[in-house]
Amino acid sequence: MQAFQHHKIRDIGDIITDTFQYIRTHFNTLGKALLFFVLPLYIIQFFLLKDYTDQIFSSFQSGNFNNFDAFFGPRYFLGIAISIVASAVLTVVTLKHLKLTQDGFEPSPEAILEDIIPNVLRYIGLYVVYFFVLIFSALIFFFPMIFFGIKFSLSTSVLILEEETVFGAFSRSWELTKDYWWSTFGIVLVMYILMMMVTYAILVPITFFSILTVETGTGEVGDPGLWVNFYYVLTGIMTAVSSLISTILFLAISLQYYSLIERKEGGSLRSQIEGLLD
Repeated sequence: MQAFQHHKIRDIGDIITDTFQYIRTHFNTLGKALLFFVLPLYIIQFFLLKDYTDQIFSSFQSGNFNNFDAFFGPRYFLGIAISIVASAVLTVVTLKHLKLTQDGFEPSPEAILEDIIPNVLRYIGLYVVYFFVLIFSALIFFFPMIFFGIKFSLSTSVLILEEETVFGAFSRSWELTKDYWWSTFGIVLVMYILMMMVTYAILVPITFFSILTVETGTGEVGDPGLWVNFYYVLTGIMTAVSSLISTILFLAISLQYYSLIERKEGGSLRSQIEGLLD
């Protein structure tokens, strides 16, 4: 396993570079973890919600909303629940992988899955609180929502990497981003733009393929049913893969977390001094 320095002071350029360096360094283990533990959840979510999306569009086109309430049945809410769980598992798997490599352990599937259920539940609890904080601040004005969003942006990293409580993670994030709000905002903004560019690079070909299919028809390429099913499967897989791109953002925010630890607390130097004293 190649060495990657977690605790290091970084500027925005360093964080962008090191985010992709981490992915290249640990592509095998991180990729397998996302492929086996996260991707299936997003694929299931896609197919659970696809029928409801099709029905809603059909209702808008026909103007018939008589059975609109019936669309939101148990299958719909199961799809929403799986969507939340998928997002939580994606975040926890990414940060648990980061924590294992930080501590010098091999990020094996067994190690990543250890305590995953408690971590997922803690993340969902943090996400719910975070969501309501942003909604409440948005009701006041738009800028407070951005302000609190950035102030608490490190809370997920703290939750997993420091094994903090939900409210402890919020407090710690608030403390770390003090005097570094703008740099954290810049990192989140730049990485979000990069993440969206990569996502669209995956989804645009799917959209083009869909339009091409509609315009050319399916009669000339064989069984229409088989062709449509193939298209749905391909779309489901590629949409799920695009959801994994948010790993980039989580890693970048965590590298900002490490950087602020170094700037404000000198974690690595302090650890080396303590090791010499021991």
